[in-house]
Amino acid sequence: MKPTGLGTCRFTEVVEVRLLGLLQPLEPLVAWLLHRQATADLRRLKHLLETPPLSRSAPEETAN
Repeated sequence: MKPTGLGTCRFTEVVEVRLLGLLQPLEPLVAWLLHRQATADLRRLKHLLETPPLSRSAPEETAN
């Protein structure tokens, strides 16, 4: 992570995919799938971090 300004930062992730043996021809497909999933996960994380929390009121106590 690198700070980019007041209250902001940049997240950089490097992933290398190396498949061995008979799976080696699938390397581009696996890399694409991992990239696609990571992009979706990071988009969701960004949304969660940037969305203000919902205000929750304390549960009302009932008188007995």
